[in-house]
Amino acid sequence: MEQIPSPQSGPSTLQITLQGKLCHVQEDNLIWIFQEMGLIRFSNKFCWNGECKNCTVTFKMGPEGKEITERACRTPAQEGMIITDMPGQFYKEL
Repeated sequence: MEQIPSPQSGPSTLQITLQGKLCHVQEDNLIWIFQEMGLIRFSNKFCWNGECKNCTVTFKMGPEGKEITERACRTPAQEGMIITDMPGQFYKEL
């Protein structure tokens, strides 16, 4: 698996897999992490408070975990999280 540098740095980071790439990010809501990484395609399409539901992503906790679809604006990054789907109409590829 390819490892890419994170835009965030600091002593407290989590390891997540995003679009098949290993990333080190600080714990925060996924939407803010995606914005910092330049993955938001149309920031004006998001409400930023969870009402529009445009920021949904699908993820699982570890390779054997059950897939969960949630709003990125309300989902904090967690150690070992694997992002399996990010709708292309709202998110860019890494």
